[in-house]
Amino acid sequence: MASPTLYGRVRLSGYAQIKPQAVPQSTTIIAPSDALLLCLSITNTTAGAVTFTLSDRQASAIDFMTAVSIPANTTVLVVMADEDDPSGAQIWLPGGFTVAAGGSGLNYWAAWKQ
Repeated sequence: MASPTLYGRVRLSGYAQIKPQAVPQSTTIIAPSDALLLCLSITNTTAGAVTFTLSDRQASAIDFMTAVSIPANTTVLVVMADEDDPSGAQIWLPGGFTVAAGGSGLNYWAAWKQ
């Protein structure tokens, strides 16, 4: 008999990350398969606010961050616990994830387990 998945948790084994780069202005696939987001850094290098969206890739995509306004000249850091952290704080992104910026001037870096 198979063990049930507790609280919808998923265990993934490989770490992945992307180098710091500009956030694309059109929805772009970053992780093509299930991912546990570990860390995300978003920097706005402009003099005005720019929006940022991060969504999973399941059949009916769910936004983790929906058009979040990143203030001018600001860095936002989102840090999640690893899956082995007893707190269990993590974001499971079924099917992977996409990102998009509402304008130019946003840079980002991300790390996740896949």
